[in-house]
Amino acid sequence: MHTPATFLLSGGSGDLGSALTEQLTAQSHRVYCLDPRQPQHPRAIPLVGSILQPETWQSALQDVDVVVHIAAWHGIHALPNSPAGTRTPNEFWELNVTGTFRLFSACQQAGIRRIVNISSTSILDGDFYGFTKQMGEEIANYFVQTSPMQILSLRPRAFIPHQNRVVYANFAEWARWYWGGAVHLSDVTQATQLACQYLLTHEKNRHAVLTVDGAYEYTWEDLAHWDTAGRGSTFRKYYAKYETLAERHNLDIATPPHRLPMQDTETLLGYRPQYSHGVLLQELAEYDKGQTKPIPTFIKTI
Repeated sequence: MHTPATFLLSGGSGDLGSALTEQLTAQSHRVYCLDPRQPQHPRAIPLVGSILQPETWQSALQDVDVVVHIAAWHGIHALPNSPAGTRTPNEFWELNVTGTFRLFSACQQAGIRRIVNISSTSILDGDFYGFTKQMGEEIANYFVQTSPMQILSLRPRAFIPHQNRVVYANFAEWARWYWGGAVHLSDVTQATQLACQYLLTHEKNRHAVLTVDGAYEYTWEDLAHWDTAGRGSTFRKYYAKYETLAERHNLDIATPPHRLPMQDTETLLGYRPQYSHGVLLQELAEYDKGQTKPIPTFIKTI
């Protein structure tokens, strides 16, 4: 994206919004951060308020080229005694469904045609959080059918970053969570940037839903014939030197990861995830040596 553009990020003070702000402002784009909290990034233009109160931010839409809708209560907020806080079904519905409708309606009124909607693979889980994200995609369908709009709904796996100390005490704890099936924040940031680029360079009235998963050393053939040579044999094919490390940290080497198909995401956006189990194991080895755990620097800049 070489021509400067203006973005509005709902929920822009969170992890993804802050990472996007860093990348977009580094490319001379303007970024409005719509959130009840002050933005984490100093170059964000704050719109302190809720998506449920359009009167506090609607006028800013006149300058906006692309809206990235991130604001939501997430699956972690549905867990009893969640470290991030537990929300009721009514709160989930109000923010995730009513809030999405109000934001999209305001975009329609302002003539904004381009929206990246951050949905979730939790739609496939059958829980209430996933249900509210499904409703968000249905709202996107409605606005595309009734207005000249193009919306890309990205369905990432969970992507809480390791440095979120509200949720994870340390990198090793985060690694055990990630091993069970997740995607790295840097890859979600890459996919979102690519979606923004696509919207700015293509004119088409439609709603597309695209899955966002991480990178894998394992091939589809590996997954189809997992451990045919014995327990841990597929893991050792790629990560033999990390077997003791994985077992010390209770990473299950015998169960195949649940890899999600992403052909449409790769074809339409050119998305190429970079954070894999192999990268995680390298970083976990560094962590075990007492080295400072770096935040990966391979977020793609467009």
